[in-house]
Amino acid sequence: MDYNVRENLYYTILSQLTEKEEHGATRLKSKLINSYLNLGINEKPSNRDCLRFIQNVDNHTIAEALKNKNCVVMFGGGKDSAFVLTVARALQLILLKEYNETFELRVAIGRHPGMLDCLQTVNAAGDKGDGNIERVLKVLQLHNDPLVDMFFIDNSTTIPYNPSAPISTEVLKQTRDNVLLNGH
Repeated sequence: MDYNVRENLYYTILSQLTEKEEHGATRLKSKLINSYLNLGINEKPSNRDCLRFIQNVDNHTIAEALKNKNCVVMFGGGKDSAFVLTVARALQLILLKEYNETFELRVAIGRHPGMLDCLQTVNAAGDKGDGNIERVLKVLQLHNDPLVDMFFIDNSTTIPYNPSAPISTEVLKQTRDNVLLNGH
C-alpha cells in the first residue's frame, strides 16, 4: 500500500475522532507500547530473569518491539466491532507514522448464515452490493495492505477473506442444529 494512501487515511480517521476518543487512542497507544516493552514486570523474580526489561526506551527500540507483533480484532459487521476495528486501524497508522514500524492487524470474521447480508446485499433489481463488513473494510483500506490479514473463522477452520466464499456445509449444519435445539 502506498505511503500517501496510508497518510491520507491516518488524517481522515483522526479528523473523525472526538477529543475524548483521540485522548483514548493516545492512552491505548501508551498501554500497547508498555505492554510490549514491560513484559513480566509483575512476574516472580525467577521468571523475570528470562525477560528483558527496558527503561527509558528510544523510538527505535519501540519500533523493533512492535515490528513482529500482531493485533487480532474480531469483526462481526456491527457498529461496536466496526468501532473497535477503526480504533485498532488508527493505532496501527499512528504507530507507523510516529515510529515507522507497527503491528500487523489481523481481522477475524466469524461467519454464520444469519450474517450473509453483512457481507453482500441485493437490491430490488437483483444487483449485489457491499454489505456493512465490506464497506467498513474498504473505508479503512484494509484490502491489499501488507500490514493487514483478513480471514473468516468457520468453526475451527480459517480461510482467507473473500466476501463471495461459500459457508461450509459443516457451519450450515451446526447453525441449523443450534437453531433447532435452542428453539425448544
